[in-house]
Amino acid sequence: MSSQTSPNNRPGDDQQSIGQLVSTAVGEVSTLVSSQIELAKAELRQSAQKGMAAGIAGVIALILAFVLVFFVFLTIAFVIFIWLPLWAAFLITTVLLLVLMGILGLIVKKKIEGIKAPEQTIESVQETKTELVAVVKHEPKPDDKPAAPKPAVPSQSSTKPTGPTPSSKGTP
Repeated sequence: MSSQTSPNNRPGDDQQSIGQLVSTAVGEVSTLVSSQIELAKAELRQSAQKGMAAGIAGVIALILAFVLVFFVFLTIAFVIFIWLPLWAAFLITTVLLLVLMGILGLIVKKKIEGIKAPEQTIESVQETKTELVAVVKHEPKPDDKPAAPKPAVPSQSSTKPTGPTPSSKGTP
C-alpha cells in the first residue's frame, strides 16, 4: 500500500478544498460583477440627471422664446419705430431674437456635451476581462513583472563552505 493517509489528510479533502476554492472564486466574481453593475447604475444615474437638466433648460428656452416673440419683441419693434421705419424696427428686432436664441442654443449644446459615457465602469470591466482571461489561460497579468532569473552556478565571489568537502574526506 503505497498511499499514505493520515487522520488529518483524508482522500476526499483535496477535492473538498478545491470545491471550496471554486465556490469562493465564483462568489468573488459574482460580487465583482454586482459591484460593477452598481457602479454603472450610479454613473448612468448621474448622466441622466445632467441630461434632464439640459432638457429642462432647452424646454424653458423654447417656451421663453415663443412667449417673448409676442410681447417683448413687439414692444421693442414699436419703440424702434419711433426713430426708424417700421420695417427696419422689425428687422432689428428679428436679429435680436436670433442672437438670443443662438446664445440659448449654445448653452443647451454645452449642457448636452457634458453628458459622458460611464467611463469608470467601462475601464473596470475591461480590467476584469483582462484578468479573467489571464487566469483562464494561466498567463501572468499585464502589469506583473517577470522575476529576475537566478544564477544556476554560484559565482566566484561567494563564500567558501566551512564544512568538510568531498575531496578532503579521506586525507589528513
